[in-house]
Amino acid sequence: MGNDDVNVNSMVFGGNSPSTDKLLHCEIFVMDFDPFSEAVSLSKIPYSASFWNTPIDYFPDASRHHSKSPKFSEQPYHASNDILSSQETAIVDNCKSPTQSWVQHHKLLGSSVIRVFFSSPFGGMEEERAELTRVYFPELRALCEAVGLTFVPIDLRWGITEQDAQNALVLQLCLREIERSDIFIGFYGSRYGWHDTTRDELLMRNFEMVFETYPWISECTDKSITEIEFQAGFLRSPGEKGAAFFFRDLAFDEQRSKELERDGNVELSKKYRPESASAAIKRDSLRSSVQNIAMKHDVPCMNYSTPDSGARIIFEQLKRIIMPRLQIEREQHREKFIDPEAAQHDVFMQLKSSALCGNEHYLEDIDGFIKSSVQVPLIITGTNGVGKSGILAELIRSSRGSVGNEDESDNQSRKRDDIIFVYHFVGCSGSSTTLDNLLQRVTLQLAALANSTEDVRICSTPQLKAKLAVSLNKTATANPEKIIAIILDGLDELMDSQTICDLSWLPTTIPSNVAIVVSMGDDAPIQGGILDNFKQITVSPRTSKTVKQIIDIQLQTRGKDLSQEQKQTIIRHSACQIPLYLQVLLTELCAFGSFEHLDNKIHSCLQAENTEDLFIHVLQRLDEDFCDVRTGMGHEAVKAIMTYLLSARQGLSETEIMECLLLSHQSWSRLYFALENVLSIQSGLLCINRKQFIAAVERHYNLNPETKLHIQQQLSEYFYCLLKIVPGRRVMTELPWLLEQTQQWDRLRECITQPAIFQLLCEDISLGNYDLMRYWDVLGDSSSQIASAYMENLEETIHKAMNTRDYMVKDIIVAATRVGQYLAEAGHFRLAIRPFQQALRLKEKVYGSESWQLVDTLSDLGRLCFSQGDTSTSLLFYERAMSIAKTSLSQDDLTYVNVEVGYASVLKKRHKFSEALPLFEHALQVYRTTLSEEDPDVALVFHNIGDICAQKNEEEKAFEHYTAAHDIRQRVLGCIAGPMHPSTAATLSAMGSVLISQGNTAKAHECFQRALEIRQKVLGPRNAETAETIGKLALVMSVNGHFEDAADKYTEALEMLEMEFGEDHPVLCEYLDRLGELAQEMEQGSDALSFYMRSLAIKEKSLGENSAELCDTLYNIAHLSLETDNIRRAYSTMERLYAIALESFGSDAPLTKDTEEKLQMLSELKL
Repeated sequence: MGNDDVNVNSMVFGGNSPSTDKLLHCEIFVMDFDPFSEAVSLSKIPYSASFWNTPIDYFPDASRHHSKSPKFSEQPYHASNDILSSQETAIVDNCKSPTQSWVQHHKLLGSSVIRVFFSSPFGGMEEERAELTRVYFPELRALCEAVGLTFVPIDLRWGITEQDAQNALVLQLCLREIERSDIFIGFYGSRYGWHDTTRDELLMRNFEMVFETYPWISECTDKSITEIEFQAGFLRSPGEKGAAFFFRDLAFDEQRSKELERDGNVELSKKYRPESASAAIKRDSLRSSVQNIAMKHDVPCMNYSTPDSGARIIFEQLKRIIMPRLQIEREQHREKFIDPEAAQHDVFMQLKSSALCGNEHYLEDIDGFIKSSVQVPLIITGTNGVGKSGILAELIRSSRGSVGNEDESDNQSRKRDDIIFVYHFVGCSGSSTTLDNLLQRVTLQLAALANSTEDVRICSTPQLKAKLAVSLNKTATANPEKIIAIILDGLDELMDSQTICDLSWLPTTIPSNVAIVVSMGDDAPIQGGILDNFKQITVSPRTSKTVKQIIDIQLQTRGKDLSQEQKQTIIRHSACQIPLYLQVLLTELCAFGSFEHLDNKIHSCLQAENTEDLFIHVLQRLDEDFCDVRTGMGHEAVKAIMTYLLSARQGLSETEIMECLLLSHQSWSRLYFALENVLSIQSGLLCINRKQFIAAVERHYNLNPETKLHIQQQLSEYFYCLLKIVPGRRVMTELPWLLEQTQQWDRLRECITQPAIFQLLCEDISLGNYDLMRYWDVLGDSSSQIASAYMENLEETIHKAMNTRDYMVKDIIVAATRVGQYLAEAGHFRLAIRPFQQALRLKEKVYGSESWQLVDTLSDLGRLCFSQGDTSTSLLFYERAMSIAKTSLSQDDLTYVNVEVGYASVLKKRHKFSEALPLFEHALQVYRTTLSEEDPDVALVFHNIGDICAQKNEEEKAFEHYTAAHDIRQRVLGCIAGPMHPSTAATLSAMGSVLISQGNTAKAHECFQRALEIRQKVLGPRNAETAETIGKLALVMSVNGHFEDAADKYTEALEMLEMEFGEDHPVLCEYLDRLGELAQEMEQGSDALSFYMRSLAIKEKSLGENSAELCDTLYNIAHLSLETDNIRRAYSTMERLYAIALESFGSDAPLTKDTEEKLQMLSELKL
């Protein structure tokens, strides 16, 4: 095979942590521990990228199985990784049970939003609220965001309008917001708050509006609104929510009131005095009640002297309450994955199966397919909203009747006598819409059925795919008498549209006792090798009879009814046969308050011919209902919210909506409850998912490209401001994309070189998201410009750190390693050496020159040199890494084995097969024992051994090992049409090389063409890996005899590499040699010699005049000279080749023997 199977640009570098959930912000260096302490394990740099994860023919995936080494902690300690300081940990430890109660409840709900309700009389408390908002809320938001949670402060006292008051909605909205809040914070000054219904008719109307929903309010009409909030948030159910209370010193209020009155501000001075003597008595009574009950339940109840000190104390206590929730979220990454969404999937199934009416016959068809043992998937299609989810939900739920007394909560599997169901419903919860969540849940369910365990929380997407394939085979084997039915509903609702189009993440080989059933909309593309052959059932719209049944069921659950004539009017409308249309219609009717005008409302709704038109009707109604609610810029609020959500990349959080549109909490609360039925929530973000609703918003509000661009500019300004304050994951997700859309190139460059954003974008590379590379490709910067941008940041960080007492050298090592990893990932190998060299020097300073901590960086440098064709220098780095590893690590340690495989790869490249083969065989044994037979690294070692066998002319053994590698990759990584991931491109390239060796050039061309498409899309058209794939296509053309076309392709690849590496880099030599061979084949001797001589000159200059890398080129020159009867040049060249081969490979090497024979022949000809 030679070098045809090698993708030297897709290396796997060490120095990674398996966890990429929280990464170091490169600019943060202030931490409370000794910078030279051995508590930091730099063998697990918290970065994982596809360049390091790609399982190719040379190097293993070090990031996935770094072993724990003695004396060192398993994870690095960083401010952004260990969110809690020692002081904060003590706070957590001292928290009382009421705090733990809300924390556990919040965790069980699976909520990613922490909502805090702030209650006080508005008058006189403005300073505390302003100080909290300005100073302390950003810090709380940052703390929450660091662990993936969203902090939402609720302050309904700010911005209450006259219109709101006249509508008597204030108390109702307050109580509803308290209900959905997790924490209640109350604080008081001198005033008691809005009260006295005997004199205030509007206040009494507020009470009357909530009597039916909250009957206990009828006993509280003599209380103030604030006291009622205290009752609802704490006094009636102490301990249910997190809570804390704060009372300002009355002496401060008295002094402030006198000062204002003395200055002539009489009205303002009233805010710091009780409304009346009776109000003061009620205030003191409330304070006494709160203090007594708070004491019994260990709830903080504190006094403070001034507004500034009050805001600080409120912040400190609120942070104390929130901290345990943050700690739990952080601990999740260290514990086994526990599925918090099982209940949500069950509730979703219950709701969906209740609307099965008329679709029962599909259950028999699906059941028959599951029992048929057909090893292809079944795809359920149909118009969106036609009832596919309901059918699959009932299929699973109906199986429970035969389960008996079995504990159904166990790993969320539903068993019948003959079928075990494993399932996932996309869209039933916020996180259920990601591919990773789907893979995690399905893998865990399968593993539990096989009585095995899988830790999937810290896995990247490729690793999850591999684990799914392994778990599927294990479960099928462990349950031979059962059918394993995997039900995946709504795959077209997954967040990643690229994933929607390509479903080859499904296992390629389906065991005989496994059935896979998936559903998607009829307009969703069906692609992926496994889906080239599938069964299909299309769900049709309902009949009139079933429409009536659904109407009766839906109305009954809402306590409503319609006349027979009204029902018939609905049934006769053809669009009502689509369940989604019918659901939206009935929801709209049930929300209509005037029964006497219901006929007109029905007629108005039914003017909509389809679901999109009906959604427009809903939008029109929302516009009318909230015409008085305006954004801070004076725009209609509903329109602004809808268009902003569609213009953002992934939707917006509630806080982002309020801040972008300058909406008060009170206004947002009104809108939220009206919009919650039409909006979706995904990972704490509000978004619009239904395709029909998206189209309705675009039509109704005329959201054309120009308007969307203007909104995106506004959003970019908002997130750009956040970049300076809280450069977290939300900023990383939205801001660079918005800057790209609005073509703000300078800001985009600034954003993606910002250390915190850079680290998060790098983290996403390991999850198959290549935004960072795409952004650089759009900017059009050269590789040297990209490297310079990051190196300037790195050197600035080093300079700042070294001039402060908080010199954190280990953090700098992490930052330098990350920069090097990204530059290598992007194919800028030459430029990646510098940051790795910097990391090595710093490690030597911290740990010493013989520490095992150096092994990863030495390996990184070895692989970089290898990728540039400099095997001599690569060998030196690897020899030092192996020397250290042998004295520091066990030979069965995966870190040791990873280095061993890299070292063996260099030996193989240098034709030292007898030394390389035992190393590969040892690595294969350890990988198969420690990992699994299906692990991608097992495949790469098989491939390497196949290469050695091929070089030794052991064709049968070579074919056996190549086949083993091919089969594992096909099962684990997907088939020919795999997902858009560099690991897939590497596999395709390797498969193409195997196919060439087997003479199947047509299939080889398909593999290389697909690999090229992936690399062009993910890495960009100018990337070195893209050039390498073009070279593979040229090889196919030359094998097929299309020499001129092959020459054009090689020239194209050569020019790309010249732009990347310069005109004198060793990486060019392979392509120069290939062009020389083609010219020689076309009898263009002078051109061929020119190519060969340029290649030889580059190698001599870069690698030395006696480097083994010169052998191929010298052999070509000698052969060309012989063809052109230049015997003298042929002899001198062959003589030099023999000397190098003898020195590099030994006298028994095939090349040495062949050269010796040809030299003898030339000697005779010369004579």
